[in-house]
Amino acid sequence: MADNQSLPERTPNCEFSPHSRTRIAVGYSLGLTPRALFAKEGVVRGSLYHIVKRYEKQKSGRSLPRSGRPRKLDDRAVRKILRSIANDPFVTLKKIKVEAELDVSERTISRELIRRGIMHSRALRRPKLTEEHAAKRLAFARAYVGKPSSWWRRVVVSDESTVARGQGERQLWVFCRQVRCF
Repeated sequence: MADNQSLPERTPNCEFSPHSRTRIAVGYSLGLTPRALFAKEGVVRGSLYHIVKRYEKQKSGRSLPRSGRPRKLDDRAVRKILRSIANDPFVTLKKIKVEAELDVSERTISRELIRRGIMHSRALRRPKLTEEHAAKRLAFARAYVGKPSSWWRRVVVSDESTVARGQGERQLWVFCRQVRCF
């Protein structure tokens, strides 16, 4: 059976790493057959010859830089965006664009933030505090303000949410780092 009939016609759309390109070129220069290189590296005859030819020309297996559209946001603009979010995590994309004096769309700003792991998420809702609840809490605080620390060690406090008066009418959004759970 001929050598070229047993090998596939072409490699499926894949790119070989610089290390495997180097192994292929060195193996070919050492006299390994295309069949042996296919068994070892998974490269077909056509790809093999192109890899070897390019390796001889470049003297390495590294990929050449690829062209592409340059980024619209430079490092300075990104720092302005991050500073704006650090000052006010509840800021909107429209306000970020105005504060940072950017000439890009809000979607571009959003993409850059996502690329850096900063997500726009719903803020936690706080329970609404009425005048009556506020008065009861104030009375409780005034009654126990003078207790010694030994007395407070016996108390278990389970309310960990913060309460703000007058909020809770509409949903707020906040910029925060994405939390990864593994």
